[in-house]
Amino acid sequence: MEASALGPARRGRRRTRAAGSLLSRAAILLFISAFLVRVPSSVKVYVMLHQKSPHVLCVTQRLRNAELIDPSFQWHGPKGKIVSENRTAQITSTGSLVFQNFEESMSGIYTCFLEYKPTVEEIVKRLQLKYAIYAYREPHYYYQFTARYHAAPCNSIYNISFEKKLIQILSKLLLDLSCEISLLKSECHHVKMQRAGLQNELFFTFSVICSPGSYNPRDGIHCLQCNSSLVYGAKTCL
Repeated sequence: MEASALGPARRGRRRTRAAGSLLSRAAILLFISAFLVRVPSSVKVYVMLHQKSPHVLCVTQRLRNAELIDPSFQWHGPKGKIVSENRTAQITSTGSLVFQNFEESMSGIYTCFLEYKPTVEEIVKRLQLKYAIYAYREPHYYYQFTARYHAAPCNSIYNISFEKKLIQILSKLLLDLSCEISLLKSECHHVKMQRAGLQNELFFTFSVICSPGSYNPRDGIHCLQCNSSLVYGAKTCL
């Protein structure tokens, strides 16, 4: 009778220890996730050859205007850790990475590690941001088109708002085609219409071009993937 009673008791203790082990692991994972934040995907940045790069930020959009207590920034590139007094790259006081004279050999994955406290009382949080930074040359080939719209008076601020909204809409339309659109020229004119008198007209000139990392063979209508392409408007994949 005693032996049969001890058996279930032992199994019960095993289940208790197993449950406790699972709970402790879950607590550890929750504790780690409380101060470790990862941004897994890399952001593509293109820098023109032999030119100064834009500021590559070591914060997310959400943290950009937030208050960070005791922030610490560290950058690593294809060749290892980047020091602030580097000859070709500079790390600003706010953690941004800036290249002075970007070369093709400097292309690659750059990772920023940020440590900070949201408030004095909270524990340290860690953030990891990845950028795929590539060199590019001037475009070899691009499409150009013009558009014309009825407008408000030429000095109206509504025309500026319309221009920004139009570029946003066109950029979204081209997002899945691996190409980019840019505004080359914007002009407002008074036009004498045949039966409507004078009208204000906006004239836009746009260019559409394949982004670095893609190419457009034989004047096609799609930009095809090509990881070795470092130019805008490439016609071949070398």
